[in-house]
Amino acid sequence: MGIFFILLICFLVIFNFLWQRARASIWDGSSRIGIVTFEKEELDLTVMLPKQKKIVSFKLPFNTLVEAPFGFGEYQLGNIYNLGKLENEGGKLLMKTIQNNFGVFVSGFKVMGKSNLTWWDILRITWYESMVADKRKVVNLVNEQVLEEGNLADETKVLRIKTLLLDELINHELFDEKLLAEELEIAVLNASGGEGVAFNLSRLIRNIGGDVTVVSNLDVIEKSIIQINTEQNLKSYTVEVLASIFNIKKIELVENNQFRADVMVLIGKDYLSLR
Repeated sequence: MGIFFILLICFLVIFNFLWQRARASIWDGSSRIGIVTFEKEELDLTVMLPKQKKIVSFKLPFNTLVEAPFGFGEYQLGNIYNLGKLENEGGKLLMKTIQNNFGVFVSGFKVMGKSNLTWWDILRITWYESMVADKRKVVNLVNEQVLEEGNLADETKVLRIKTLLLDELINHELFDEKLLAEELEIAVLNASGGEGVAFNLSRLIRNIGGDVTVVSNLDVIEKSIIQINTEQNLKSYTVEVLASIFNIKKIELVENNQFRADVMVLIGKDYLSLR
């Protein structure tokens, strides 16, 4: 009886641990997700598109010159993770840097044994890759004419992003016809206090087929929110995608908004937090 009780306690402890980890999962198994993987000399961005049963993997060169967010400045992409480790947030800095510079939503990372993915995320991803996805594509950016060679002041060779050509490529690979079909006008409003936020995020939305009609700034707010102009839009696919991409929980109805958009994404100070 004593052994049974001990085993029961062990089972409950393990079950509770696994349950808590599962609740912290970043992927619901049905929304699109971008995951950056950095191992040894390879840096990949893999985007899973469940609605299309598709996986697209982008090969990202280490020596691509990028603008690191949170005020870090310009660095080569291969150095971003170690730069973020100075604040104990290497993974988050890497994700935000890739998202801002390449115009692709990123919410997961796997870097040299570290990851923000839970066991439940990994199980879902493995299932999707092996049993669900029937279309796969690998895109090496070096071969796509979206990068150009350049030199730093010390003659170090780097690659610079041709933003317009890159966006055309991303749009072609990740375009969501269902998003376009709804024809909802989207306003992206920077209420974070940071510079360039609305531009970066509007670019990301356009790259997947969203109709961004307004890009502007507002007074600073703490938490990001989504506002809609009709209750019907609450259940729209567009709102579902935007809420998932930006991890926004609060959605509110605001009639007769000044921007005359169907959906307004207000990006608050929480978006700029590295932690």
